[in-house]
Amino acid sequence: MGRLRTTVTLTAVLPMAATALLVLLSSCGKKEKPATYVLTGNIVVVNDCDGRQISIPQQVRVHTMLDSDVAPNKLGGEDLVNLAADPAAPAAPKRIGTYRITVSWLNVIGKPKIWERPRILVGDKPVCQTIVCEEKQCKDTATGPNIPFAGEITNHDIRVVCNCVDY
Repeated sequence: MGRLRTTVTLTAVLPMAATALLVLLSSCGKKEKPATYVLTGNIVVVNDCDGRQISIPQQVRVHTMLDSDVAPNKLGGEDLVNLAADPAAPAAPKRIGTYRITVSWLNVIGKPKIWERPRILVGDKPVCQTIVCEEKQCKDTATGPNIPFAGEITNHDIRVVCNCVDY
């Protein structure tokens, strides 16, 4: 009977002791809560390849990486974006949407420095490559370079212009 009571007591005490030990260990180390950084803005996809709005996919994936000031540390993020006709020009060969990419960042990998040039994808293909050009290739000729890191929230509008270019 006494042995059973000891077993019950140990069973009740061990989880509390383990929890206390974990709390003690985590408070002794330099446990850092990740910072959250956001890249957000509007996206405009213009189709100058075949000039038809219907050729622009209704959904794209915006992907980027946040680079640190210590190479080669970087973390990526992405957002699925629904695109719709521009209310200001509903018949124009373009679609618009809004994206928001969030990255959790630990400063032990360095300080954030730049957001890499966003890639606008449909599946694994760049969005413009999904549009047909007669005897040419449809490519993005407008998406800009890397984006300077501006703090907790970086606002940046993306403009994709799909144009027919020679192979």
